[in-house]
Amino acid sequence: MKMQWYRGTIIGRWALLTVVVIGVSVQADAMGMIMGHGDMQGMMEGVMMVNPPTSDDETVVLPEPQSDGAQLLRHYCSQCHAVPAPTRHTATAWPKVFHRMEGHMRAKVGTGVERPSVTEGDKIIQYLQRHAAEVGN
Repeated sequence: MKMQWYRGTIIGRWALLTVVVIGVSVQADAMGMIMGHGDMQGMMEGVMMVNPPTSDDETVVLPEPQSDGAQLLRHYCSQCHAVPAPTRHTATAWPKVFHRMEGHMRAKVGTGVERPSVTEGDKIIQYLQRHAAEVGN
């Protein structure tokens, strides 16, 4: 006969819920430590990019660095990660990558992450496509 002490009693259900919540919390703290964040707050800051990591985006040499596309790319992308080199993807791939990143920015509403306007987004995509990797690279 199985022991199912938690079924049918309010105290049992409350105890089970408490065990689950504590277990999730402990697991999240452990994952934060494993990932080098040390605690849950550090891990969440990393996920939410509250304090974006310093990047070496200054070392990325962008073609036409004074162009609108390059400046917009540097402004918006560096909010969360290092500025990508335009040759990281092909011209065909860049729109999909851009829209995926735009989705991440939308998810960060209220965190201070700015999203480009439609016009700015078009300029960024055109810039990336103009300087993209050749197919097969």
